[in-house]
This record gives sequence, C-alpha cells and structure tokens, in this order.
Amino acid sequence: MISKIIYWCLVVGALSSSIYGAHPKYEASKQVLSILNDPESYDKYIIPFQNRSGPLKVSSTIFMRSIDIDDVNMRTDVELTFRMSWKDIRLSYNSPVPSVRFSDSSKFWIPDAFFKNSFQTKLIESIYPETYVEVASKGNILYSSRFIVNLRCEMDLRRFPHDTQECPIYIASYGYSTKDVMFHFEENKPLSTGKNMVLSNRFFVDKLTTGSCSSITSTGEYSCLKILFNVNRIFTGYLLEWYLPCIFLVVIAFFSEFLDVSVLLPRLVLTVGPLLTLTAASLSYSQSLPSVPYSTALDVFTGISLLAIFCTVLHILISYYYHNQPAEEKVEVDVSTSKWKRFCSKIKEKGNQIAKWTIIAFYAVFVFLYFLAYIM
Repeated sequence: MISKIIYWCLVVGALSSSIYGAHPKYEASKQVLSILNDPESYDKYIIPFQNRSGPLKVSSTIFMRSIDIDDVNMRTDVELTFRMSWKDIRLSYNSPVPSVRFSDSSKFWIPDAFFKNSFQTKLIESIYPETYVEVASKGNILYSSRFIVNLRCEMDLRRFPHDTQECPIYIASYGYSTKDVMFHFEENKPLSTGKNMVLSNRFFVDKLTTGSCSSITSTGEYSCLKILFNVNRIFTGYLLEWYLPCIFLVVIAFFSEFLDVSVLLPRLVLTVGPLLTLTAASLSYSQSLPSVPYSTALDVFTGISLLAIFCTVLHILISYYYHNQPAEEKVEVDVSTSKWKRFCSKIKEKGNQIAKWTIIAFYAVFVFLYFLAYIM
C-alpha cells in the first residue's frame, strides 16, 4: 500500500514537472522571481550599477488619453500612460523567451520619477492597479503605469475667451541627481495621443512639444523632462452664451431712440430693462469665469456694452428735459440772442439726432473693431 502511494506521488510529480517545464515563459518567470527573492543577488533599494560608467539612462514615453482643463482654478487633469525603460543586468536570465511581465511592481527597483507641478497623482485601479513591469532576457526593464495627474497650469487670460494657453508637465527625479540617473525621451516616438483622446469641450489641442528642464538646487543637479501642450479655446460657446445676447440687449435699448421724445416711460423701460438685465447677468456669469486681477477681453466687451446702454438712458433723460422746456422761454431766448447764439440754438435742436446716431455708431464701430482684433 505504501509503495503504491509513493509510486503515484512520483508519477504526479513527474507529470507536473514535465508540464511546467514545457512552458519556457514559466521557467523564465521563475528565474526572475528567484533573483528577486534572493537578497544576495538583488536589492530593490539599490540602483543598478553593474557594468556601467556614468549615470543610469532612463528612457521615457508618454501616451496621453484625455485632458480636462479647469481654467477657473487654473488646473489640468491629464490621464496618461507613463512608461520608463532602463537596464538592470541583475535581472537577466537564460531563456529563449524574450521577455516576461509582472503585475506587481513592488519587488523591483524603479526610478523615482515624479510630476513636479502636480497637486495630486493617482494610480488608476479597476480590478487591479493598471501597472506592470516587463523584464527582457538581457536585463532591459520596462515599467508602464496609468495615472491621472492633477497639474498646475498658470494662464494669461487677458485675451479671454480668444486666448491660447500653454500647459506644462514636468517629470523629474526626486532623489537621484544627474550623477546617478538621467531621464531622456525615446527618440522615435516620445509622445503620442489616442485617436479618440477626450478633451474639454471648450478647448482643442493645437500643438504638443517635448524638451528637457534639468534644474540645479543646493543638493545637486536633477534630471527633468517637460511636455508642453498648447490648447486653443473654442469661441463658439461664448458667442452663443454671452456675446450675441449682450448685443441683442444693446440693440433693444437702441430701439428706444426711435420712439417719440415725449414718450418717456416706454423709452425708459426699453433701456433700463436691458441695463439691469445685463448687469445682473454679468455678475452671475462672472462667477463661472476665472478670477484674475486684470481685465479680460470679455470684461472690455461687457463694459462697453453697459456704457452704450447707460449713455442711451442719459440721452433719453436729457432730450426729454429739453423737449419739455416752456415755449415762452424758448421764444424769449431766440429774440434776445445774437446770430451766433441762434446758430448754436439750431445745433442744440439737432443734438437729439446727433447724440442718437453717435451712440449707435460708436457701439457698432466698437463691435466691428473688437471682432476684427480678436478673431480675424
């Protein structure tokens, strides 16, 4: 009985060893794991240094999946896949399998890259963390991970909403100076984007560029990479939400200029109504816009529109005042004045028409020059 048990144990062991031994990838993975678990052969806290002179060269690539720009708080959320590759001959193995992958990166030494201008960096997790380490037979290591990075993006909003912004991403080594680690972008394709990359509905990407940004501090020089993405604001939404309603309110106020001068109340309703509406709307709309210590192009347009309506209100009140002066005073003035004063009196009589068309022409010219300067 005992001999049969021993026999079947040997059979099962032989079968299992033959099955697993038939998979070269399993054997290669087993070799790498044995190295990782041997403190004499591998220490994840020690930078690879065997058979190299100078700093360890780390090649980087980035695949951008989505960009969400928050211009109110001057921040940008970027979803990206970040990859780094370097050589660590401690993990080289002897197998026909070119490379093996591991989903647990905690056992490996990984360059201490971080995003310099980020508020928060979050590793995306679905069922498992979306990260892996690929080890090649000659010791070439590839680290890939998917992040959502909340970045600081300083913006110049003087031309808002006709502006173009440049938002950077800075990737640097935190603890290793350039004597130990040097980051560089891969030569062939350092930066790529998906065909269906998601972007904020008010912006579109105009240009993506890469470069270096190594910095010197009191503790040494540190390697750094930068990505600059230029984004243009889509003006159509602001045209429909603000500019056209603003122009319509001014045009409604101008309609009061074509009513009879003696009709005061309807003329005031047509001007004071748009004035109060535009004032309240601008205060409400400004809460959803960036708060900056200078005037933007939108502020200028809104201010001139309010000024045009306010001038219309003043003109209505002044013209009504002169229209309702007693006729006796007008006759007495006409008799006692000289030819020059009579000429000035005729000018005053035409002042109503001159003021009306001056206000209308001023606003029309302003709108034309505004769109010519910012859009054409």
